[in-house]
Amino acid sequence: MQQLSMNSQLRARRRVLQQLIEALLFEGVIVPQEGFASSQLIYDPGHAVGEAVPSLEIPSDAARQPHSSVVVLSDAARQPHSSVVVLSDAARQSYSSAVVLSDAVRQPNSSTAVISDAVKQSDASVQQLVFTGRDEAKRLVTYACTARRRFTFGWLELLAEPIMRTVQGQSDPTTEEACDPQLFLREVVAHALSSYSILPSFYQEIAATLQNEQLRLEETRTGSALVHLSLAEVEALASQGHPYHPCFRSRIGFDLEDQRSYAPEFAPSFAVMWVAAHQEKVGTWGQDGKAWEHVLEMQLTASELQRLQVRLLEHGAEPATYRLLPVHPWQWESCLQHAYAEDIEQHWLIPLGLGEQSYKPQQSIRTLSNVSTPAGAALKLPLHIVNTSSLRELTPHSVAAAPEVSSWLQRVVATDDYFWKEARVVLLQEFASASYLPANGALSAIWREPIEAYLQEGEQAYPFHALLTVQEHGAARAKRAFAAMTAGVEACCGQDMERAASVSVQENEAGRMGEQQSESLAIQPWLTQYGLERWFRELIRKGVMPVVHLLAAHGIVLESHAQNMILIHREGWPVGVALRDFHEGVEFTASYIASPELVPDFAQLHPAYRSGSVGDYFEMLDVQSLQEMMIDALWFMNIGFLIMRLADDAEAEGQQREALEQKLWQIIRLELAEYERQHPKLRERLAELKLFVPYCSIEPLAQQRMTGTVAAKPQQVPNPLHWCMETKNM
Repeated sequence: MQQLSMNSQLRARRRVLQQLIEALLFEGVIVPQEGFASSQLIYDPGHAVGEAVPSLEIPSDAARQPHSSVVVLSDAARQPHSSVVVLSDAARQSYSSAVVLSDAVRQPNSSTAVISDAVKQSDASVQQLVFTGRDEAKRLVTYACTARRRFTFGWLELLAEPIMRTVQGQSDPTTEEACDPQLFLREVVAHALSSYSILPSFYQEIAATLQNEQLRLEETRTGSALVHLSLAEVEALASQGHPYHPCFRSRIGFDLEDQRSYAPEFAPSFAVMWVAAHQEKVGTWGQDGKAWEHVLEMQLTASELQRLQVRLLEHGAEPATYRLLPVHPWQWESCLQHAYAEDIEQHWLIPLGLGEQSYKPQQSIRTLSNVSTPAGAALKLPLHIVNTSSLRELTPHSVAAAPEVSSWLQRVVATDDYFWKEARVVLLQEFASASYLPANGALSAIWREPIEAYLQEGEQAYPFHALLTVQEHGAARAKRAFAAMTAGVEACCGQDMERAASVSVQENEAGRMGEQQSESLAIQPWLTQYGLERWFRELIRKGVMPVVHLLAAHGIVLESHAQNMILIHREGWPVGVALRDFHEGVEFTASYIASPELVPDFAQLHPAYRSGSVGDYFEMLDVQSLQEMMIDALWFMNIGFLIMRLADDAEAEGQQREALEQKLWQIIRLELAEYERQHPKLRERLAELKLFVPYCSIEPLAQQRMTGTVAAKPQQVPNPLHWCMETKNM
């Protein structure tokens, strides 16, 4: 058990550090310093190393100086820092001053920072990177790692080789595996962003993510039958977390027992708490003018409703003057019963205890699937926890708007036969909501339709985020991976450097590339049955093009990241898509909306909308805002990471990763061209969206959460929808 814990700890530390570095590289927080000819060596697919890229902004000398964490030094600058490593063989030819490692550093740790010849020859996109900073004693510190540049948005993916940290002492340098993301933040990132402060909350989130990821690795496993399970079961097991945000499992507020009781990866079932709130302090909203009592009658069993009303009478209250509200049990126990003790004492709030029906958390944690009655609605309940740097409560205005936003989208879809002739689209309606107004959103609820009501015989639902989930294969392989990992634990603690070097090489073979030999996508049976390209093309046609059509034809863009989209399939073959979570994830602009008469009068729904400005809520300033949301959420966060994972999995079967990545993007581009051919009236509107621009910016999610601002201007990254049709390749 102790070995298992050490193994899980090391794996968690490696993943969090790796994901932190990848995000900061991608966002341009870590950029080449002065002396580096072009910052596009990392990101540009269409130009040779060192070639100028006129369309991109290269940081000025003044801008580069604070960002000294990735280094290719001139001869003059290199002499005091002889351990600096550089990128690829192509870069070495362009920069004669480049070195790998000085002999002094390389000899005792010969495997720690040198890419193997086999890897170099097989993959020219593999590069070596080094990051410099200062430790508490002001000594020079370098972090060396190996990365692969991906075709998809120029993403730099760190390989499974351990990241090695070298401290330049007065005598010989000391090198060990880097296993502390917080130390990396202090030594490298804080040094690079000297004009900004890293928020204490970000350090806290990193620490919590490490702890929670270790717990997941120790106590949960992804089975091999994921594709045959119900949506609620898949939501629990497909729990590998956000592929981009470094604080993907922070959940500040939960302790370890809370994780086991309420986190989706542990597949818990629990009842929700019910309270009665005096009607004078409650807001309720619904579709079609349905009374609140009718909503409750539909969502509670008769015995459950009767029992809650009896309890209300036992408190001497008149049921007609109260509204029943569900509450997440953690929210009640940890927050509300203390914060609103006076309201409870005065009978504005009356706790009624747990309900009868059981719920399971979905990946968002705060949304719950009804497992007692699968045809029952999902419940979205606020939680006063921080996950991926966001407080997971519900804003009062979005609760008030939820039913009307769903009704608006349904009216739009109902007017367009594309959504039932050329595609099959289900909008999971947020049909009712309620809020105890004094709690400012902390005691609220949104009811959402279950997808089961829309599935036909033989159909199943599978969330898009689960398309990335891998499953483990083979006890022998697992045992070998476990042995290699535990052998590296001592290296993490700096106890056995020579052994760490040896283990590093072994683990590189059983690491991210090698893991694909012992792990594969859970959807691999589908890909084998139908063929990867054929299946992917149908996924785009049936699952993705409806989202594009909603924007191109109607001027409405959804926050279509992977958690908000559900594939409807028959034995793995895509037949439709369900979309969800609209109350804060919809945008439009007045100049591009096709049917302005259908847009709700948001100012009448809540005072926040009356006092807000364009750009604050649903209405954006211009079409570019809509384009940015589509590229960010749909193409990058959702389909982009899926394409990279599909290419990785296919490479394990002998296909070339980069060529397949580009081909999958070509499929999307061709489907978009076919869509335009079939809808010639939308040609000008599609052109206005500029989906094929050569370069684009992605929202700097990590640095916004890390510093509270945009500390480094986001990098312009290559848009794969443009470059996939070019003859020049990455």
